[in-house]
Amino acid sequence: MRFALLLKFYEIEGRFPAYPEEVPPAAVNYVASLVKVDSVLFAKYSWRDRAIKYHRSQIRQAFGTRPASEKDEGRWARWLAAEVCPVETDSGRLAAALPQREDRAAQ
Repeated sequence: MRFALLLKFYEIEGRFPAYPEEVPPAAVNYVASLVKVDSVLFAKYSWRDRAIKYHRSQIRQAFGTRPASEKDEGRWARWLAAEVCPVETDSGRLAAALPQREDRAAQ
Protein backbone atom coordinates (compact mmCIF):
# COMPACT_ATOMS: atom_id res chain seq x y z
CA MET A 1 0.00 0.00 0.00
CA ARG A 2 2.76 2.45 0.92
CA PHE A 3 4.53 2.04 -2.42
CA ALA A 4 1.35 2.69 -4.39
CA LEU A 5 0.54 5.81 -2.37
CA LEU A 6 4.10 7.15 -2.68
CA LEU A 7 4.04 6.51 -6.41
CA LYS A 8 0.76 8.36 -6.99
CA PHE A 9 1.69 11.22 -4.67
CA TYR A 10 5.00 11.66 -6.53
CA GLU A 11 3.24 11.56 -9.88
CA ILE A 12 0.79 14.29 -8.84
CA GLU A 13 2.95 16.49 -6.58
CA GLY A 14 6.42 15.97 -8.08
CA ARG A 15 7.79 15.14 -4.65
CA PHE A 16 7.41 12.60 -1.88
CA PRO A 17 5.22 13.27 1.16
CA ALA A 18 7.23 14.30 4.21
CA TYR A 19 4.87 12.49 6.59
CA PRO A 20 1.85 10.22 6.24
CA GLU A 21 -0.71 12.93 7.03
CA GLU A 22 0.20 14.69 3.78
CA VAL A 23 -1.45 11.89 1.82
CA PRO A 24 -5.20 12.55 1.57
CA PRO A 25 -7.20 10.14 3.75
CA ALA A 26 -9.52 9.38 0.83
CA ALA A 27 -6.52 8.15 -1.19
CA VAL A 28 -5.29 6.01 1.71
CA ASN A 29 -8.74 4.49 2.21
CA TYR A 30 -9.17 3.82 -1.50
CA VAL A 31 -5.80 2.10 -1.96
CA ALA A 32 -6.26 0.15 1.27
CA SER A 33 -9.59 -1.14 -0.02
CA LEU A 34 -7.97 -2.22 -3.29
CA VAL A 35 -5.24 -4.23 -1.59
CA LYS A 36 -7.54 -5.44 1.20
CA VAL A 37 -5.62 -4.03 4.18
CA ASP A 38 -6.60 -1.74 7.03
CA SER A 39 -5.97 1.90 6.08
CA VAL A 40 -4.70 2.56 9.63
CA LEU A 41 -1.54 0.65 8.71
CA PHE A 42 -0.36 3.48 6.46
CA ALA A 43 0.18 5.80 9.43
CA LYS A 44 2.17 3.09 11.19
CA TYR A 45 4.77 2.64 8.44
CA SER A 46 8.27 3.85 9.23
CA TRP A 47 9.28 6.89 7.17
CA ARG A 48 13.00 6.29 7.75
CA ASP A 49 13.50 2.57 7.10
CA ARG A 50 15.36 0.93 4.23
CA ALA A 51 12.15 -0.06 2.49
CA ILE A 52 10.92 3.50 1.99
CA LYS A 53 14.35 4.54 0.71
CA TYR A 54 14.20 1.68 -1.77
CA HIS A 55 10.65 2.62 -2.79
CA ARG A 56 11.72 6.21 -3.41
CA SER A 57 14.65 5.00 -5.47
CA GLN A 58 12.38 2.79 -7.59
CA ILE A 59 9.92 5.63 -8.14
CA ARG A 60 12.65 8.11 -9.10
CA GLN A 61 14.03 5.56 -11.54
CA ALA A 62 10.59 5.05 -13.09
CA PHE A 63 10.17 8.81 -13.57
CA GLY A 64 13.78 9.38 -14.63
CA THR A 65 14.46 11.79 -11.77
CA ARG A 66 16.95 12.05 -8.95
CA PRO A 67 17.15 13.88 -5.63
CA ALA A 68 17.86 17.60 -6.00
CA SER A 69 21.40 18.80 -5.33
CA GLU A 70 22.91 22.12 -4.26
CA LYS A 71 23.98 22.62 -7.87
CA ASP A 72 20.32 22.24 -8.93
CA GLU A 73 19.24 24.79 -6.34
CA GLY A 74 21.68 27.36 -7.73
CA ARG A 75 20.55 26.69 -11.29
CA TRP A 76 16.88 27.07 -10.29
CA ALA A 77 17.59 30.31 -8.44
CA ARG A 78 19.39 31.77 -11.49
CA TRP A 79 16.54 30.72 -13.77
CA LEU A 80 13.91 32.22 -11.47
CA ALA A 81 15.87 35.48 -11.17
CA ALA A 82 16.44 35.81 -14.93
CA GLU A 83 13.25 34.43 -16.44
CA VAL A 84 10.38 34.58 -13.98
CA CYS A 85 11.01 37.29 -11.36
CA PRO A 86 11.22 40.15 -13.88
CA VAL A 87 7.67 39.40 -15.07
CA GLU A 88 6.01 37.84 -12.03
CA THR A 89 5.78 39.23 -8.50
CA ASP A 90 3.31 36.88 -6.80
CA SER A 91 5.31 34.47 -4.60
CA GLY A 92 2.72 31.69 -5.03
CA ARG A 93 2.97 31.83 -8.81
CA LEU A 94 6.78 31.99 -8.59
CA ALA A 95 6.77 28.81 -6.48
CA ALA A 96 4.42 27.13 -8.98
CA ALA A 97 6.67 28.08 -11.91
CA LEU A 98 9.63 26.02 -10.75
CA PRO A 99 8.09 22.52 -11.08
CA GLN A 100 6.79 23.50 -14.51
CA ARG A 101 10.29 24.59 -15.53
CA GLU A 102 11.78 21.32 -14.32
CA ASP A 103 9.18 19.33 -16.28
CA ARG A 104 10.18 21.13 -19.48
CA ALA A 105 13.91 20.77 -18.74
CA ALA A 106 13.51 17.01 -18.23
CA GLN A 107 12.00 16.55 -21.69
